[in-house]
Formats: sequence, structure tokens, C-alpha cells
Amino acid sequence: NINKINWFNLSENPNGFEILKDYPEKIDFFYLCSNTSSEAIRLLRSNLDKPLNWSALSENPAAVSILEENTENIDCETLCENPNAKNLLEQNKDKIDYRYLLTNPSVFEIDYQEIKRRKEHLTEGIMKKCYHPNRLVYYLEKFNYDIGDDEYITDW
Repeated sequence: NINKINWFNLSENPNGFEILKDYPEKIDFFYLCSNTSSEAIRLLRSNLDKPLNWSALSENPAAVSILEENTENIDCETLCENPNAKNLLEQNKDKIDYRYLLTNPSVFEIDYQEIKRRKEHLTEGIMKKCYHPNRLVYYLEKFNYDIGDDEYITDW
């Protein structure tokens, strides 16, 4: 029953576009701004004159191309949460809100080599603790487990 559809929710649902295209008059462009489907982005691009939710659009990972062409409408707080907006953020460093940026995983790069280098001094101590003879005997007697060979002993 078409009268029972919540058009707000359907407008923001990426899988709802098959129904929306049959009822274009029911599309809510404010909610469509949260929709990540390519069809929604195409429709938004051709309807920038409608009342849009630029805050939701700024956070929408699929809408970066629209944002790049309409920088005056960007909501900088929600843009900082957009994982695909790294280039836009780099171009507008003065507008970054670091409270929101810290929730964006795409701005972090993990340097595993540096982490390894900084933890090297712990390696010897950990190995001494792990392979201490008392610990080896304890695990062997209690669990029939040989830590050194990483195997369970069945005939102990």
C-alpha cells in the first residue's frame, strides 16, 4: 500500500530508489541528502535549487563531488566526519573542527614500523617473562602445554 510508505525514510534509504523513481513527487530532498546511492547523488546534483540538508550532504561519503562544486554550502563540522572528504579538508584546514575530525578514520595512518621501533625495548623483557623456566614448568604440569613448542603434550 503506497499510502503507508514513510517517504522521509525511503528517501534516505540507498535501496529505496526503485520505488522513489516511480513516485518522484514523493521524494523528500532534505532526507535524500543522506542517501549514498549513485542514483540519489545524480538526482541531487540536478536539483540543487531544492531545499537541501547541507549538513547531511556534507557527511555523505558519496556526495563529495557535489560538495567540491558547492563549497559555500558545506557544513564544516559534519564534513570533518566524512571519510571521503580528505582532499576537501586538506584544502580548507582553517575550517577543520578537530572534535569531529577525530571521529573520521580516514584521516589516520598507522605507522606500524614506528610502533614496532618504539616497542623493541619491551621484547626482551616480555620473552624473559613468558619463557621463564618456572612458567614453562607451570604450564606443562597444569595444562600439559609446552609454551616453548606451542603444543599440547599428550603423553606427559
